[in-house]
Amino acid sequence: NTDTRKMDPFDTYFLYQRYVVILLFYKTNGNYWFNNSNYLSQAHECDWFGIHCDENKLITRINLSHNNLSGVLFPELGELGHLKVLNLGDNALQGNVPAEISNMWSLEEMCLRANRFTGIIPTLMGQVTGLKVLQLQNNSFSGSIPSSLYNLNKLEVLDFSRNNFQGSIATNMERLVSLEIMDLSFNLLIGTVPAEILIASNLT
Repeated sequence: NTDTRKMDPFDTYFLYQRYVVILLFYKTNGNYWFNNSNYLSQAHECDWFGIHCDENKLITRINLSHNNLSGVLFPELGELGHLKVLNLGDNALQGNVPAEISNMWSLEEMCLRANRFTGIIPTLMGQVTGLKVLQLQNNSFSGSIPSSLYNLNKLEVLDFSRNNFQGSIATNMERLVSLEIMDLSFNLLIGTVPAEILIASNLT
């Protein structure tokens, strides 16, 4: 298939936006997805399965969960600066999460649960200050939980369960003042949950 839709050559952001979604298709073996409707066609990328845009045709949500994605994520994905929701959960993705994901300055929800990701969480994720939901459970992440994540004072849901995280939970977790749900079970963590987080947050 050939992507043939004509575009304004000066409209660089929209050109790059389309390029990133095409990359997503190829990097995650889109030919084998359960649903790949309209991909690589003349249709606008906002009309491709799992891609949702605002009234200005800017991609704001990607939901390709339960869709048989495999392969790896890639740095260019972080250039979708208007993306608010990234849901690639319940697939077969592997490898590391690229640090460039932290360039998604509008991101509010990221779900990568139930894949085959490995490696550490990028420290720069602590710069995505609008993040409200971060679900990385059921993978093979390792290393310590970056203390930079405790800067995410809008975070409401944090689920890192069923990974291989090590070390202790830092006391500055008390900065997560909006936290309502936290699950760190089935890891290799040691010590106790700091009392400060129980006081400062909305955990129930």
